[in-house]
Amino acid sequence: MDIDLPSLAAGQHRASLEEELGAVFAALLADSKGARDVVADIHEVCARRAEALRAEAAEQLHRPARHMALKAVADEMEAQAATWQLLFCLHCDEAAPAGEGGPLVRDGGGAMLYRQRLADAVVTEPELARCARVVAWLESLAEEAQRRGGAGGVGGGGGAASFQPQEALWYETKTEMRAGTGSVVSELDPDAPSRTGRPLHPSNARSQERLMGRVWQLLRAGKTPEVLELCAAVGQPWRAAALGGGGPWGALPVGAAAAEADEAMAEDVQAEELADEVSNGAGTLLALWRWAALQAAGGAAGGGGSDGAWRLERAVFGELGDSAAAAAPACGTWEDFAWSYCRSWLESQLTRAVPPEPHSAPDLVAGDAVAAALTRCGVPPAAAQRSVEAALSVVLGTHHGAGGAAAGAAGAAAEAAAATAAAAVAAAQQDAAGAPAAAAAVAAANAAAAVAAAAGARAGGGFAAMFAHHVMAPAAMAAAGPPAVQSLRQVQGLLVAGDMGDLASHLYGALVDRAGGAAGGGGGAAADAGGDDAGGGAATNPERRWRATALAAHMLLVLEGLGVLGGGGGGAGAGGAPGGAAAMLLDPFEAHKTSDLAQRLLTYYAATLLERGQLGLAPPYLCCLRPGLRGQLTGELLAAHTRRLTGLAAPDADAAGTANSSSAAAAAEAAAASRAAADAECYGAYLALEHWFRRCWERQAQPAAALASSLSTDIRPNELRLQLATFAVSCRHSAAYGPAARARVARWLAYPYIAALQAATAEDEERRAAAAAAADGGGGTAAAAAASESDVAAREAALLAGAAAGLDPLAALDVLDFANCCCCELALGDDVTAAAGQLLFEEVLPPGIDDAALLIADSLESGERAAVTAAAGEGGEAAADGGAALRLAAALRAQAAELASWRLYFGLDGQLARWLSRHEMAGAGEEAALAADGCALLHDYLEQLLAPGWMRDLATCSRALEAAAAGGGGGAVRVSLTVTSPPGPGAAQVPTAQGAGGGGGGGGWGQPTAPYPELQGAALLEFQLALESGLRRAAAAAGLTAAASPSSPSNSAAAAGSARPAPSIEVVVEGPAAEGAPLPQGHVTVHLAAAAEPRSWAALVSLLCGAVRGGLPGVPPLLLVALQADRATSLAVCRRCCVGQAVMRCAALRLSLVALGADAESPATGPQLLEMLAAPPEAATPSSASLSCDGGGGGSRAGDLVAAAAAGNGAGGLLELLAPGQLQQLLAVEADTVVRHLRNRQAGRRLRQ
Repeated sequence: MDIDLPSLAAGQHRASLEEELGAVFAALLADSKGARDVVADIHEVCARRAEALRAEAAEQLHRPARHMALKAVADEMEAQAATWQLLFCLHCDEAAPAGEGGPLVRDGGGAMLYRQRLADAVVTEPELARCARVVAWLESLAEEAQRRGGAGGVGGGGGAASFQPQEALWYETKTEMRAGTGSVVSELDPDAPSRTGRPLHPSNARSQERLMGRVWQLLRAGKTPEVLELCAAVGQPWRAAALGGGGPWGALPVGAAAAEADEAMAEDVQAEELADEVSNGAGTLLALWRWAALQAAGGAAGGGGSDGAWRLERAVFGELGDSAAAAAPACGTWEDFAWSYCRSWLESQLTRAVPPEPHSAPDLVAGDAVAAALTRCGVPPAAAQRSVEAALSVVLGTHHGAGGAAAGAAGAAAEAAAATAAAAVAAAQQDAAGAPAAAAAVAAANAAAAVAAAAGARAGGGFAAMFAHHVMAPAAMAAAGPPAVQSLRQVQGLLVAGDMGDLASHLYGALVDRAGGAAGGGGGAAADAGGDDAGGGAATNPERRWRATALAAHMLLVLEGLGVLGGGGGGAGAGGAPGGAAAMLLDPFEAHKTSDLAQRLLTYYAATLLERGQLGLAPPYLCCLRPGLRGQLTGELLAAHTRRLTGLAAPDADAAGTANSSSAAAAAEAAAASRAAADAECYGAYLALEHWFRRCWERQAQPAAALASSLSTDIRPNELRLQLATFAVSCRHSAAYGPAARARVARWLAYPYIAALQAATAEDEERRAAAAAAADGGGGTAAAAAASESDVAAREAALLAGAAAGLDPLAALDVLDFANCCCCELALGDDVTAAAGQLLFEEVLPPGIDDAALLIADSLESGERAAVTAAAGEGGEAAADGGAALRLAAALRAQAAELASWRLYFGLDGQLARWLSRHEMAGAGEEAALAADGCALLHDYLEQLLAPGWMRDLATCSRALEAAAAGGGGGAVRVSLTVTSPPGPGAAQVPTAQGAGGGGGGGGWGQPTAPYPELQGAALLEFQLALESGLRRAAAAAGLTAAASPSSPSNSAAAAGSARPAPSIEVVVEGPAAEGAPLPQGHVTVHLAAAAEPRSWAALVSLLCGAVRGGLPGVPPLLLVALQADRATSLAVCRRCCVGQAVMRCAALRLSLVALGADAESPATGPQLLEMLAAPPEAATPSSASLSCDGGGGGSRAGDLVAAAAAGNGAGGLLELLAPGQLQQLLAVEADTVVRHLRNRQAGRRLRQ
């Protein structure tokens, strides 16, 4: 079971893994660091977290479960650090894998030492270089383990404790031998235990085992000089001589050891070795020493009292003799076995690549003399003779005949390895077969025997094949650690193999598509592991899977930055190390497949970041996705931020519950602060997206050689504007976004203007500060500064001009167009949608945005005029895009004018809503103030909205027909509106659920997070059928020919049989698709189309107004959800509906004012309302275009309003905008007003009497 990890104390914050990885990746994407530096940084992150977890686990020893959980995570992070270290060694380390073999000898004629030739062979052969880098990685892991004070895979040997001088001398054995007990050896030479078959004194045997354990540790870490120093210091110089036959740094140092060896080797020593090799043959003594070490590893154990020491000593000599089988019993971990076998493979292959030069026979000691000496030392004559013959074959290069001379000692090593592997397996199986160390020894020896036999042959697979089939074999992986560590060993094996396709497939299959991970081409050993093991048990531990996903996604990104993921090259600082996998993916199909899997994994990681609420980390990763995926996740990121913003639009439920203990003002202030914080968070997200998209666009414009990595992006220059516009449009047509949520979405489109205004403000403050400093330095008075401060209007105008100069015209057009479309839809709804429209202007859209659009239009037009003038002066032609600039300027002017009209409409609507709220709660003595405010509001309605002809210039038929002709809709005016049944007591609707636009629960209709109500099942079908039949009957009743489709035969016949055909309107009603649900659910869409001519367009507008306002016979009441049409048609519908509603509100407000005691015949209470409706066109006077706002009599003021209404509303006047039902209701309200006025007069007369 999973154990919860301890949490931090209050007030503490520890950066999460994804936060640290995000900071590192941000440096890579910003090109401030190269891919190599990023690999090192991520390794440091994993190592630091592993160390912190181990320290924390040490403090939890009194809580065993928590201690074990912390230790398991520390092991996992340590394995992750090792993986990134391997990645660095394979693709980032620019140093030669085996060094340079020391400095060249001057005046040597270009002759090279055998060691230098070996180092050059490693550099030139990719397989050898790859193996050498893996060996260097494994040795660095052992060195780090020793630095931490761990056992470092000693097997049965001692730890990392220090040794005393002369500690390994056999004093106790000497004393016991002199006592003559016969329990110990009878001689004190190094071969005495094996020759006599007697043990050392127990204390000396323990010291011997401890010493050999430390020697194995140091050899495992590549520290041969320390091995020799240790043996000499503890009193065993003979052992130092035996182990140092390959040189003070070993036969072939790699990695850091090779670099240290190159620095330490002096030129005079190099000259002596070169002279010796010239005289006696290059590499001969090295081959002979390896052969001797192999013989020592294959000797018989002595005494039975020093099995541990003998096992370690045999492993040490076996490793020096290239025998992985002899070293297998000492390998306690997977790293030990991998190092032993890779080191043996490297040295044996190097012997094949650079064979030793044979030694001249006359210079050798006679073989008979050597055999006689061995016989005198107790060696059987036959064995002595065979050993001498084998040694001479190595020295003379005659082993296995002339054809095997190139193999040198490798053939003997392979034969001995094959023989000793079987013995190791048998011994391990007989001795504690149930112990983990024995099982590891069995697996290691089996693999070693198989590969040693393959290495003995001249033919065989490369290093990657050997590593995959033997080091990554299931038997060897059994000792690799817990499941989480084993999964990382699989990743390490794939990195060693170098096939990025298999690596990406394995990571995607194990972490994302677990069901098809093994079948998806996990590759080699990864597929062998199968099932849950491939993910390290991540299916049962989500946090482990999340950590693995985060690091895997960054690994693929870094591999792309290094230029090795798809086989491509990188920019400056991005190239991999020699022998890398950059050329392994030559097939374009495989490269595309690998890139696709990497994109999927990165998408999964970014989507999980959004799901976990870590929204601030996502923007950099979005830049690396393909356009389709990037657009999808950017929309999800914006939606998540919008949910937070919309969910805080109302006071919190807990705050509402404690309203009795806090004032309403405090609650409103807290809600405003919460909304401001959410808005600041959204603005920060916008700035982050803008920064990264702009940075990637600038990065793409640079040459590849100037980049720090090969990380590729495909950001468009206007990426963020397109993403914001796409998101806003999708929200406007999404059923999950209610009226308030759609209004809040417009905030995203307003952020570019806010950012431009902030930049202009900052620039102005800097300029003013500089001017103030100059004035102080010049001894000027403070009067000038005070005068400049007083000119607030001029400063605001300058800031607005600066914001307009820094704003993209298309971004300004986007926000204006979206806001105007939302206003149309919200104005044609009910009181809830009207409240959302008020919210749009009060909290969402910043003031001055339409003025900035007008300034941008002026700038575009002036620039175009200047370009035309310059072209005319030079005798040329204007730029081809000049017409586009003028069209953009015209569109901005039209949209700005429309937005100003909507601001007026919703502003008056909001004032009326607040006045009505005051009217309901008004107490005694407040009637006079309430009546005065109501009179002022009524006057604003009449003077600003009704009299000037609101929206008349924008809602013309000519604009609609021009849009139809330019839209390519087949010469027809097309309108699509999405509707639903309005909420009410008798409405059958689906219960409101949490939508994408809401922050908390959806709540009822009218709540800030509530989406539009939806219909389902029978209620939906009934509403759809009633709507379709009602629209058709309404069209027929008006003399229109309704058709279900353009090709309807009945409609064609009706049109052909009529001498003067009536305007035709196509009516198509569609319901929502089921989409897997048992019953269809959602909204109904109505498609209307009319011919592009005035009569048909007017009929279409009338039909739409009747449907939206209600009152069409047979058409059920509906609530508009979305409207798609050209701007002129939409505004024509809005003008009729909104002006008619405004007239009704004015009449109701007039009645309320009279009820408060106001005089119905006073100009302040709007008695001219009916006169404005009935005013004929000839009532307009030349001076009625502008109303007089100064003094004058009440009669002249009323006459001005009537004349202005006649002039501003055209031939039909305001009366044509009212439906018959509205006109009847208006007359009834006016009658009630007159009755109430008469009653007020009677009551006043009684009071006077």
